[in-house]
Amino acid sequence: MRLRLSLSRLSNVVRRLEQRGWMQRSPDPDNGHYTIVRLTDAGYDKVVSAAPTLVRAVRRFALDGLTATDQRALVRVAAKLSVRPWTRRRTDEGLRTSSGACARSAPGIDGLS
Repeated sequence: MRLRLSLSRLSNVVRRLEQRGWMQRSPDPDNGHYTIVRLTDAGYDKVVSAAPTLVRAVRRFALDGLTATDQRALVRVAAKLSVRPWTRRRTDEGLRTSSGACARSAPGIDGLS
């Protein structure tokens, strides 16, 4: 996943989420240059509780203006982009799955229902 944040800005955001008990950091046991950031159970609960509001906003601002043809095209493109980048890490050998990644999805987000 690409973010347009400086490393220090990203670190500050993660620190604030840690202080709220929503994320936790730990050093990568395979490579000390990396930090693994995990969503806590409380963080997951927060994502789940925010999902209905997020889904309504996505529908209103992104999907409602699309025609049926546009929506079908969006589904095709989204299917090609469905790799979960937060569960993978780039190494010299290519992409490797991180052992501590959270792969749960929040109800109501898959399929925007």
